[in-house]
Amino acid sequence: MFYLSALSFIFLNVILGLAGIYLFRVFLFHPTREWRIKGMKVPFTPGFIFRQKENLSQKLHDLLESLLIECKNFDYESNISRLERKTYNQVLDKFLSLKKVRCLPHFFLDRISLLSAQISFEVFRQFVRSFVPFLIEEYKVESYIDLLDQKIDVYIIRKYYLRYVHRYMVIVSACFFFLMGLFNMIVFLIVR
Repeated sequence: MFYLSALSFIFLNVILGLAGIYLFRVFLFHPTREWRIKGMKVPFTPGFIFRQKENLSQKLHDLLESLLIECKNFDYESNISRLERKTYNQVLDKFLSLKKVRCLPHFFLDRISLLSAQISFEVFRQFVRSFVPFLIEEYKVESYIDLLDQKIDVYIIRKYYLRYVHRYMVIVSACFFFLMGLFNMIVFLIVR
C-alpha cells in the first residue's frame, strides 16, 4: 500500500497537467456566445478567441485611422517626426564617421554629410507622409479590413489549433508532468 500511494503521485500529476491543458482549450473556444444569468453577463463568455475576433476589426480600423492622423500631424513630438529626426541623425552620424578615413577635405565632407542627411530626411518624410496614405487609399485597405472581418472563421482556427497545437501540448504536458510526478514520488520515498 505504501508503494501504491507513492505511485499515485505520477497519476495525479499527469491528471492535473492534462486538466490544465483542457481548461486552456475551454478558455479559448468555449462557449461560442455570450451567456447571461438573470440579465448579468457571465464572465469569460464568449471564449477568448471569439471575443478577440470581434475586437480585431475595430483595432485594425483604429490603427489605420491613427496612422493617417499621424501622417498629417507635423508636430515636433509626433511619432513620425521622431522617426524623421532619428533617420536624419543616423545618416549624419554615418557620414561624420567618415572623417576618420580622410579621403576628402573636412569642409567637403561636412557639406556632403549635411546634404545626405537632409536628403534622407526629406525622402523618409515624403514616403511616410504622402506615399503611404496614397497607397492606403489606392488599394482600399479599409475595405480589405472589413472583408477580413467577414472571412475569419473561428471554427477554422479551432480546427487548426486542435490539429497542430493542442495535440502536441497534450503530449509535452503529459511527459513533463509524468517526470514531475516521478520526481515527487522519489522525494516521497526518500523522505519516508
